[in-house]
Amino acid sequence: MCEGRVRMKKQIINKGVSLFLIICIVASFFQISAYANEEIEQVIEEVGDIASDDISNIEEEQDLLSNDGTLDQAGVNDSEESVGDFQGIFEITSDTNQNYPIIIIPGVMGSNLYSSQTTFIRRNRVWAPDISNNILDIGMVFCIGSNMRMRNTLFPRPMANMNAPGAHREYGALSEYRVLVNYFIDVFPDREIFFFAYDFRLDNGVNASILNEGISQILADSHYDQVDIVAHSMGGLVTSGYVAQYGTGSVRNIVSLGAPYEGAPELFSRVLNGEISGNWIGDVALRFLGGMSPDVKLEFPSVPQLIPTEAYFNEHPFNQFSHTTGIIFRTRHYREMSHAAYVNISDSLFRWGTRRHFQEALTFHESIREDGIGILANYEHAYFVIGINQPTVRSVTFDDSGIFRNLPRVSDLSFEIYGDGTVPYDSQTMMRQLNGIERANERVRRFDVGHREMVSYGHVLTWVVDILTGNAATTEIQDMQPLSRGLTVLRIEGFADVIIEASEGVLSSEDSEISTIAPFGRLDLIGYEGEIMMLALIDWEDHEVTLNVIGDGTIDYTIRWFDDENNLLDERIFVDIPVNENAIITTNTARDEIIILEIDSNGDGTIDERWEAEENEVGSHEMVSSLIETDDFDNFEDSDVVELHYYTDNSERVGLVYGKCIERLRHLIKK
Repeated sequence: MCEGRVRMKKQIINKGVSLFLIICIVASFFQISAYANEEIEQVIEEVGDIASDDISNIEEEQDLLSNDGTLDQAGVNDSEESVGDFQGIFEITSDTNQNYPIIIIPGVMGSNLYSSQTTFIRRNRVWAPDISNNILDIGMVFCIGSNMRMRNTLFPRPMANMNAPGAHREYGALSEYRVLVNYFIDVFPDREIFFFAYDFRLDNGVNASILNEGISQILADSHYDQVDIVAHSMGGLVTSGYVAQYGTGSVRNIVSLGAPYEGAPELFSRVLNGEISGNWIGDVALRFLGGMSPDVKLEFPSVPQLIPTEAYFNEHPFNQFSHTTGIIFRTRHYREMSHAAYVNISDSLFRWGTRRHFQEALTFHESIREDGIGILANYEHAYFVIGINQPTVRSVTFDDSGIFRNLPRVSDLSFEIYGDGTVPYDSQTMMRQLNGIERANERVRRFDVGHREMVSYGHVLTWVVDILTGNAATTEIQDMQPLSRGLTVLRIEGFADVIIEASEGVLSSEDSEISTIAPFGRLDLIGYEGEIMMLALIDWEDHEVTLNVIGDGTIDYTIRWFDDENNLLDERIFVDIPVNENAIITTNTARDEIIILEIDSNGDGTIDERWEAEENEVGSHEMVSSLIETDDFDNFEDSDVVELHYYTDNSERVGLVYGKCIERLRHLIKK
């Protein structure tokens, strides 16, 4: 375990502990008062839900549209109607016979869960990871890990028509589906709209049975014989399970958004590193304050149903640790993992008592296939939203060095640019088989949007509305294509935080300003405690990289460049760089002939050491004795450090190289 990363986590907790204690004291006072009369509390809760919905609707309609196709709060881009006027955006059918009920199905971790089957008040809520919205739920915060274990029975709020007067609007955990719910309610005022909250821990086949009960009840209470389904992420697997068990007789249209039909490799790093909400600091709080450790999620039967299938794994195999060579400079070697090894590691991970969840997952995935393809592909009224052009984890590397914890460690990631940032392109498209289904040009749409953002993305919602109103064949929403773009990937392990600043954003692992997503790339903290940092940067742009050392020890630094077909072009590796606390390492991501890491060993602004590596080399280092600034390029010793002023891409750059490299870089030198 990396001492530096643990120290950073302790800083996060220590900084907030005083404030948290004050909050606990104040909240406890309100809790005591609230618990004195549960009936009053329930009334307040219900009234508060309605009032909160009304207030949020007003706020959303005041700041509706953005310029990039997303919806800031609700609505759709490029509307000429007044802000907040959903009705004028689309030509909605007036035929009430077409107003079929709509069911929204969220993804994994997307439903609020309660300890009571009948009383859905705040203090009974078990799963609500946004602590800021649950200030009175002190017991929930500290007991969330224990309460989420499979030994406990949890309950979602039952489906109810959210279009009914004064009805509660269900937005899911973290209110992730607020925009989608409010948007449908405003666009379809005459339709019954339901949110299928479900216990996402359970087997997707089990939740498919519960969904069937809900659909049967909805149809029994109305004069319709079918419903429309809009399913996001794992909701697509629940829907697939429903169709496999009960057919499509009670379903008119199915729209899936970013469904992981062939799994998502990122799930391994999320589970083993304890990622829950997608916010790293929030995940640390839930893990250390609430006991939401990795082994809790490993109990969930649904989780192994989200890992890559055999079809995906055979196309994009994982790697595993093999052996180490070298004495002074160690080199770790990895080999391609066999499918048998993948099955063994998955089978050992996903168990609870005598239940072997991975084996159950294999059975589930087999049940939702028909004629060698996902069952929804064969239903002519199933439509598919595919998110593309986002850096996405394509495969993982397992490191056996973590075996002392009885859990493998994810020590490296490979990326692609074609997926939605969570689910790879091949998984969303059923190993690209969706491209060949009947009426694929009508039923499949690709959007330049991320996995979470697609449920509030204007162009996606436009297309979904076209489908639900029978206008899929005449939609004006165009199908986008994956862009041909390269990737620059950094892997950093050790006692440091990383910062990359650009004009369009920042990627940073520093606790004071942690930022894991930016328009130019993403940052992943993997390993057991986030001790390994992985950065996937779009294209081969030249970014300045700063490493702030937070403890004495060593750092490993690797930079890789991939072409637009995901082929590795070049890799520079720096191993066991000795560092002191407060040291600063600077470098860049340009694919120059020589990559140099400059080390300011004590943070005084003076470069004390440099490490360099040429194409596909392991880096070497040399102490800096002097820095030469001259226009005479003919009389350098090999060991001299030379400051070069040169041009690339019509802009001047300054670089530091050794004298022995001058001849090879002469064509870059500013004369």
